[in-house]
Amino acid sequence: MRTGISVARVVALLVLSVALSLAAPPAASAGAVQALPGCTANTLPPNDDDSTGAVALPFTLDFFGNEYSDVYVNNNGNVTFDAPQSTFTPFDFTISGIPMIAPLLADVDTTGAGSAAVTYGAVTVDGKPGFCVNWVDVGYFDAHADKLNSFQLLLVQQGTEGDFEIVFNYDTVQWETGDVSGGSGGFGGTPAAGGWANGDGEHFDLRPGSFESMALLDSNTSTGLVHGVLGSAQPGRYVFEVRNDGTSRPVLSGQVHNSLGDNVVVNGPVQICPDAGGPCRVRNTNQAGTYRTTGLAPGNYTITAYPSAVADGTAASVQVTMADVDVVAPLVKLGPAPQPPPDGTTIESIASPDGIPVAIVGTSPRLATDGCPGGTATFDVTADADPIASGVLTESPAGSGHYAGLTGPLGAVGDATVSISIACPGPMDEEIEFGIYIDPSGHVRDSTGAPVAGATIQLFRSASPAGPFVPVPDGSAVMSPSNRTNSDLTDADGHFGWDVVAGYYIVRASKDGCVSSANRAQPFAESHVMTIPPPVTDLDIRLYCGEVGGSGGGGAGGAGGSGGSGAPGGGGTVGGGTAGGGSSSTVVLASLGQVQLTGVKVVVPVFCASAAKAACAGSVTIKAKTGKRGTRKKIGSKQFSGIAPGTTRRVVVKLSRKGRAMLGKGKVRTTVALKVRAGSATAAQNGVKTVTLTKPKRGKRG
Repeated sequence: MRTGISVARVVALLVLSVALSLAAPPAASAGAVQALPGCTANTLPPNDDDSTGAVALPFTLDFFGNEYSDVYVNNNGNVTFDAPQSTFTPFDFTISGIPMIAPLLADVDTTGAGSAAVTYGAVTVDGKPGFCVNWVDVGYFDAHADKLNSFQLLLVQQGTEGDFEIVFNYDTVQWETGDVSGGSGGFGGTPAAGGWANGDGEHFDLRPGSFESMALLDSNTSTGLVHGVLGSAQPGRYVFEVRNDGTSRPVLSGQVHNSLGDNVVVNGPVQICPDAGGPCRVRNTNQAGTYRTTGLAPGNYTITAYPSAVADGTAASVQVTMADVDVVAPLVKLGPAPQPPPDGTTIESIASPDGIPVAIVGTSPRLATDGCPGGTATFDVTADADPIASGVLTESPAGSGHYAGLTGPLGAVGDATVSISIACPGPMDEEIEFGIYIDPSGHVRDSTGAPVAGATIQLFRSASPAGPFVPVPDGSAVMSPSNRTNSDLTDADGHFGWDVVAGYYIVRASKDGCVSSANRAQPFAESHVMTIPPPVTDLDIRLYCGEVGGSGGGGAGGAGGSGGSGAPGGGGTVGGGTAGGGSSSTVVLASLGQVQLTGVKVVVPVFCASAAKAACAGSVTIKAKTGKRGTRKKIGSKQFSGIAPGTTRRVVVKLSRKGRAMLGKGKVRTTVALKVRAGSATAAQNGVKTVTLTKPKRGKRG
């Protein structure tokens, strides 16, 4: 006769069941996203990186001192108030100066089959007016829908004084990264972030796990968004109360105009530094060209405004005194944009973005000009109206009218002016004036001290020395016009650098076949946390690349500071230089500079290294993945010749019809390869960099 299962077996099964339940992650939350009719009243058509126009809110909200009655719904998991936002790589919005509410800032792409579109509209929540945005079942770039995210934003009025609640609802978070943010299959690279900021740098929230790979996903039971709660018992729901009686005072505000004074500067960094010393604040101007911050301690402050990523001009400053009352600062008018050297005048440089030569701090570049024969030529170099170099240029050969000489060490950082005076034998003397940019000096070296060319360097920034540190977006106005490429490559001398506004930074260096010289289990070397200002102009980052007799050890230096006239210059400096290729044991003939898209043409600066014994010639080739197999095919190339050693020339590559068609979809991830020969030196690969070309969108900035 059969009997039931033994007690022992029952206990064993129960223990196994409990163990399995503890080992398996809990299911993603269901029901956090609220099915409110107005949430689907309007649709943002399937797109990649687009936004709505200004959408009227059902109430006027007061976002800790900033009042708004409309909002822009952005495809990439966020809403903004001053302008649409198309940036697709997650960035630290808590220090960007951009008022933003972002349930999940990530590269949403709703064009793929299987992805739903973003919807939005006015709603009523518990009898109160509200506004809803649904990112429900949305895919990621490039048109992927194998993984989908479902999340929601609610803005709900509370009372009649502009107070409101921000509600984040998450049902599913399966992916974190698009293909061109360093990701693959929805993971890795620069991961998604969640939170909000009113733009004053004082009021913000950044969800734990933001910018950390795999941290916000359903599979992470610790920081996965669907598992957490805030102000609610519903898993996956986060309620933030915005109450304006707690807004700190006093308020400092002001406006920035361009150098002509006829237009405002939009999204330009503004640095606010106490004259007595201490941390600086950085804010960005809004669509009206204004900036705002709160809670400054009494004292004297210097406010320095910089050009935006698309504006011309140089930094300018004003002073204010804060007490216990609100202050409107004097209007800041940017200085005039620097002018490039005229024909017949040159100065040794490592690059020339927008035609402005870039020299390395501490070096003595060669200056030359053509003028009247038989004269006497002198020069002065000034930075922020202070003299930093002067001397005499020698005419050689005598009577030729060609004058040349070394400037002597350039001891400042940022924008500078070179003035040349030629006292001529005749009645008319000659005057020449042009701008240069003095870049900080930083290097990547191996453990023996030899330069490492072609190392990838990346700049990270944070609102706090404790992090999280997030890559500075490529092209950001946080970096000066001398180099707005991030990540970048070291040149033939291992040289690199950025000039940056105030903040906390780290620099990371890596190269295939190399590891950290200090920790050989780590595939990259990284600087310590650097507070800017003050400036440090000699970064030294060490990699171990298998060199014989390497000494190990090594480290990384510091980063820049305040008081310069550069753009950003006044903030500080991190390293210095252009891009490059090659290895520490190979003489690299040339290197790549910052690649830019202009229409359907790609502008590629090519620097012919001083080590080249003859003019550089060669080709620039641009390739991109095409077709389902992802084979890289050429979408543009250009031959060049006659680039003198120690100089840079822009090589303009016109995209093929296929390349233009790919760019028409919004953005293309490409490889830009440089091959160079010089004299008898054989043509060789001298630099490869990965560049995402992004088609500008009318009415959008990113």
